[in-house]
Amino acid sequence: MRALLGFGDQRPSLSAVSLLGAVSALMLASLLHPSAAFFIVVPLALILPIMYAYEWFFAWRQQLAVLILVILFIPIQRYAMAGGLPFQLEPYRILVALMLAGWVMSLLIDERVTFRRSGFEEPIVLIAVASLFSELANSQRIATLDVQPEVIKGLMFLGSFFLIFYLVVSVVRTRADVERVLEVLCAGGGVLGIFAVIEYRTHYDAFDHLQRLMPFLTRLWPDGPGLSRGGDVRVIASAQHPIALGAVFVILVPLSVYLAMRPGKRIWWVAAFAVMIGALASVSRTSIVMLAAVGLVFLWQRPRQTLKAWPLIVPAVLAIQLAVPGALRNVESSFFPQGGLVAQQSANGDQNRLSRWGPTLKEWRRDPLVGEGFSTRQPQMHPETTVLDDQWLKSLVETGILGVLGWLWLFGRSIGRLSREAREDERGGWLELALAAGVTSFAVGMAFYDAFSFIQVTVILFILLALDASLGLARESESEATARGASAATVGSGESS
Repeated sequence: MRALLGFGDQRPSLSAVSLLGAVSALMLASLLHPSAAFFIVVPLALILPIMYAYEWFFAWRQQLAVLILVILFIPIQRYAMAGGLPFQLEPYRILVALMLAGWVMSLLIDERVTFRRSGFEEPIVLIAVASLFSELANSQRIATLDVQPEVIKGLMFLGSFFLIFYLVVSVVRTRADVERVLEVLCAGGGVLGIFAVIEYRTHYDAFDHLQRLMPFLTRLWPDGPGLSRGGDVRVIASAQHPIALGAVFVILVPLSVYLAMRPGKRIWWVAAFAVMIGALASVSRTSIVMLAAVGLVFLWQRPRQTLKAWPLIVPAVLAIQLAVPGALRNVESSFFPQGGLVAQQSANGDQNRLSRWGPTLKEWRRDPLVGEGFSTRQPQMHPETTVLDDQWLKSLVETGILGVLGWLWLFGRSIGRLSREAREDERGGWLELALAAGVTSFAVGMAFYDAFSFIQVTVILFILLALDASLGLARESESEATARGASAATVGSGESS
């Protein structure tokens, strides 16, 4: 399993044997039937490069990069592969299953691949316990509502998020590794931002037509009428909803800015601009609130440098107006509707966020400790359980105080540790600050949409949390190496004297 860590100093003999065998098979097929050669050439052209350089293809760097790109560019719950199974065989599910299987095998047989404590074990355990206890305490309700499959599916998704988290913690071991992962994330996000601008201006979603490039994909649902705000169609691109797409872009904004701030890396400003434009193209109030959270984190940690950047707002606004005309106007009107935002969000029964708080809190009071059951609110099956558009409120009513405390603990520990390291890091702490801003923006955005229902942005969150853990472990390793070096130098000087 050396390939998992990207090791290997020579090409495997298996590749040479495979190449010789493939050429022999091709020659034999050509002699038997000339047309048969075609059916061998095409598969060989695809398979042989992987066989010859499998150590590169299956190194963790490439696996994580492929996972990120699949998550970013193949819309989740929009495409699947034919399989005849009782669940949708979506590409990201297949990839995650294969990666996790390889990781578990490596943990068992390769001493170089080890399970590493992340420093987040306590809140993770609390979240898991709260979710399981909420199911046990509400087993009769789950049976009455007939939502057992949905509950099991929700628990499996939660478990897969944490498994991805620990996989990344296990294989991302240095600061340079963290930056490589961020480069893939932000480069992919930049390309996605460009497609979002194209969709905003033309109403053409390229991700609705992936079957032309990937004929093995099957469309799960037909084209819909689209979502609009202020008369303009809201961009969805590869996401499940415009709000979730905007959230992805906002999370990537501080990370792209960090990459661009490195010496000689100004090209990353293109990615930073693209994700910023993409966030506004979603015409989402949630995106604006999350952007404000990012700005406040930078202002809190780097007030002088942040205030110096304010003059850039004017050219940025002009560029935004040119790229996505009308987006700023629509965002403004969404924040300042006729009659006021609070009145709008309190009206129309249970159709708006604020109006849902009262009835939902009454439900929560029935069992405030563990809630009414994780993943039991299924509006598509039981319309009386409305979509809350508030992940914090949803977690409270489903998993009670225990579940919310677990998530608060997880976010608080991550943001607190990153903020502390940003102040103490001798390299400036901009990487830690960017990660803290990204995680903070997700936590703030949870109050405005049911974040965990959208897999793309949630996977990205757990990757960022894992990078936070890996940075902490890398810092500990550097400190231990420095201490060992100092100890060895002291011993050496004592012997020489």
